[in-house]
Amino acid sequence: MKKFLVALTTIICLFFVSMQAHAEEPSITVYSQVWGKYLGGNGGIFHDKPVHQSGATVCYRGFCGDIWGSYALDGKNGFGKEVDFTGWYGNEWAEIGVGYFALWPKGFSDVVQPFLKLKHQFTVGKHEFIPYGKLELYWPVSGSIPQHGAIFAAGLAHTWHLMAVLDFNHEPTLKYDNGAFGNNSAVIGQYKADLSWKLNKNLTVQLPMLKALTPLTKVRDGRKTEFVVGAGVVFNFNWSDLTK
Repeated sequence: MKKFLVALTTIICLFFVSMQAHAEEPSITVYSQVWGKYLGGNGGIFHDKPVHQSGATVCYRGFCGDIWGSYALDGKNGFGKEVDFTGWYGNEWAEIGVGYFALWPKGFSDVVQPFLKLKHQFTVGKHEFIPYGKLELYWPVSGSIPQHGAIFAAGLAHTWHLMAVLDFNHEPTLKYDNGAFGNNSAVIGQYKADLSWKLNKNLTVQLPMLKALTPLTKVRDGRKTEFVVGAGVVFNFNWSDLTK
């Protein structure tokens, strides 16, 4: 619990320091998703039963803090239960930050994840494209389990504004995992997609949602082609919406 509080306090301090330096109101996003299983970004199945994953993000003049949690709907702890704290600074060209992953399984350390992302958005008619490259480093807070490592990702996020109330979002990504978390080194393909239904200016429903990953090189760690479907809801608002 002390580790949680340290990470949370750091994010809050960064946020309020930025508020003192600028006069722009913060934006807030609250989101909630249900997935058929917990499929991790490295292609591993962290929990093979349905999970509820939700969180909140606050951004202010480029500084952002996010708290995210995963809860296994069967009530088991294991890797289905997790809390992540992430803070970063970003602009139209880059994001740099650090995450702290609180893990529940016995014998596993919490994990610190510094990251750097380079990106830029292009708009063509009803289409928005964001090509990006991202480097994620992973270190156990104590001990050596899970093992340290790195994942590099290159992808393209694409949003197609089909109608005023409907967007199609998808994101193909190619990843190189050098053996983080004790897995084999591997090249991994990932694809994410969803339909976003805008019920009003603040509320969006994501239905359906799809995530798929597959190793593109030979591995002996149990990872294979996996996909999962889900549904979510996103609530976006500004600080002034709460004070009206």
